Amino acid sequence: MDIQNSVTEFVQQKDLQCYGHVKRKLEEALPKCAVDMKQKKIKRDDCLILHIYVAGSFTEPAEYLVDNEAGRAFASGEPWHCLALAWKSPARWPPPSRCQSCTRRLPDRPTRRMRVAEGAALVLCCWAVAAHAQSRRQRLLRLPSSPRALLGYYEGLREAIAKAVAPRNRLAGLRDAQKLNMLQPEVPSDRPFPCDTRLGRSPSPPDSVHRLRPGDIDVIAALGDSLTAGYGNVAANLLQVAIENKGMSWSIGGEGSWRQFLTLPNILKEFNPRLVGYSLNDSLSHQHASQFNVAEGGAMSRDLPWQANLLVRRMRAHPQVDVSRHWKMVTILIGGNDFCIDMCYEGRAAGAVESHRRELMETLDYLRANLPRTIVNLVVAPHLRILVEAEDMPGRCWLTHHVECPCLMGSRFQAQRQQFFDIMSRWQQVDLDVAIDKRYAGLEDFTVVAQPFLLNASFLTVNTSSGPRTDFTVLSQDCFHLSQKGDALAANALWNNLMEPVGNKSVEWQETFSRFLCPTQQSPYIYTNENSRRGASSRRRRRRQRGR
Repeated sequence: MDIQNSVTEFVQQKDLQCYGHVKRKLEEALPKCAVDMKQKKIKRDDCLILHIYVAGSFTEPAEYLVDNEAGRAFASGEPWHCLALAWKSPARWPPPSRCQSCTRRLPDRPTRRMRVAEGAALVLCCWAVAAHAQSRRQRLLRLPSSPRALLGYYEGLREAIAKAVAPRNRLAGLRDAQKLNMLQPEVPSDRPFPCDTRLGRSPSPPDSVHRLRPGDIDVIAALGDSLTAGYGNVAANLLQVAIENKGMSWSIGGEGSWRQFLTLPNILKEFNPRLVGYSLNDSLSHQHASQFNVAEGGAMSRDLPWQANLLVRRMRAHPQVDVSRHWKMVTILIGGNDFCIDMCYEGRAAGAVESHRRELMETLDYLRANLPRTIVNLVVAPHLRILVEAEDMPGRCWLTHHVECPCLMGSRFQAQRQQFFDIMSRWQQVDLDVAIDKRYAGLEDFTVVAQPFLLNASFLTVNTSSGPRTDFTVLSQDCFHLSQKGDALAANALWNNLMEPVGNKSVEWQETFSRFLCPTQQSPYIYTNENSRRGASSRRRRRRQRGR
C-alpha cells in the first residue's frame, strides 16, 4: 500500500461519511508500514507521520480534518518541528505559510536535532489526543444550562439507577421479599372483604364533604416524601431501597388488590372500582404509572407547595378527571427528612416548626383554591424517637441510620437530641392545629382532617423462643423506610382513622386486619371535624332523651 497516498487521502478528506473508510485504510497501512520500514522501502519518518494521523483519527474526526494545501505539505514530509506546531493546536492545522522555512526534504538519516523534534512531536501528539479525550468527557458530564434540560438529565439519571438496581425478574424479587418476611400474609380468595360495600357509596353524588362515603371518592392523590413514594417496600438488599414501589404505597398505591397489598386505594376500589389516580406499579414520580402520587424522595415541608402545584396540573390534564365535579381525597405526610437531614444545619432548628406551619397552610390554601370537592388527610408525622431508642436492630442499620438520619443519629449532634425531640413533638402539634384552623372550617366542598395513627406509633413485637422481640420486618433493608408489611399496617391504620370521629381517633397502629373498621347504617360517612361535632351533639341529645 502506498503510505504517502494513504496519508494524503486522509488529510484531504472532508466528507465525514467517508471518515470510517479512510480510518480503516490507515489502520491497515500500519502493519505494512512497519515491515516496509524494516526493509528500508520507506523512511522511518513517513511511518511515524502515519502513526500520528491514526492516533488523531481515534478522537473526534471533524477536529482533525485539514485543508488540502496543508495536508499535502505535511504528507510530503515536512520537518518535525512544523508537525509539532500543528499538534500544539489540534483543532486546526497551521496554514502552509507557517512552514515555508521548512520546505526542504528530510535527510536520509535523522539528525540529532530531528530526534529531539521527533520526541517533542510524539509528546505533543499524545498530549493532544489525551486533552481532546478529556474535553469530550467534560462535555458529556457537563450539566445542561436550562432548567428543562437539567430536569431531563436528572430524570434520565434516576431511571438508569432504578433500572440498574432492580431485580431482573420482579416475581423473583417478590419471592425474595417474602423469604425475608417483608410482605403481608396474602388473604385467601375464599375470605370476603371485611366490609359491606353496599353501604359505601351514596345513591347520588353528595353535595357536602361532610356527607362523603368511601365509595364517593372518585380521585385519590398523595403528597409527601420517600415514605409515600414507596422506597424499598420489597427491597431484598440495600441497593434496592432506591426502587420506588409506588404501586404498594400505603396511601396511594393501587397495584394488585387488598388481598396481596393492603393500601388505601385498594380498599376504596372495593367501594368504587372506577377510582382514578392511584399509582399502578414501580415508577418514578415523573413517569406515567405514578399517576397522582407526586411524592419525592428527600422532600421536605418546603417542597409541599410545589407538589401541590404539580398535582393540580396533573389532575386538570387527566382525561378521566372532572376537577369541579369529582370528589377527591388527598393524603399528606411530611417531616421525616426535615427531622433527619435539615433541622441540625445552619440554625434551622429554631424556625423549623413555624416554617412548617407556614408551608403547610400555603399548600392547603392552594389546594382549597384549585381543587373543589376535596378532603385532605393530614397524617401527623411520626416522632423519630422510635428509631433512636430502638434496641436489637440489625447491624447494618447503624450505618444506614447515620447516612440517612445524621441529625438524630450522628454523634456531632448528640447534645442537641433532646431539643430535636421537642421540635418533633411541636411539629406534630402543628399538624393537629392546622387541621382545625378556622379557615378550613364551615366549608362544604373542602376540608382538612388530621389522621393521628402515627402520633404514638411504636414497633410491634413477635414472640420467639427467647421471649418477645421487636419486629423489624415492618421496615425495609435500611431500617428507615417501610417494607410492604409496614405499608399494610399504615394503610389499615389510616383506614381506621377515616372511620373514627375526630377526638376519638387511634394514635397508633396495630397488626394488619386485627381491627378493620367499616361504615355502618348509623355512621356511613368519612369522619370530618364538622360531622364529628354533629355526631357528638346527636349522641349527647340521645343520651339526654333516654335519661328522661
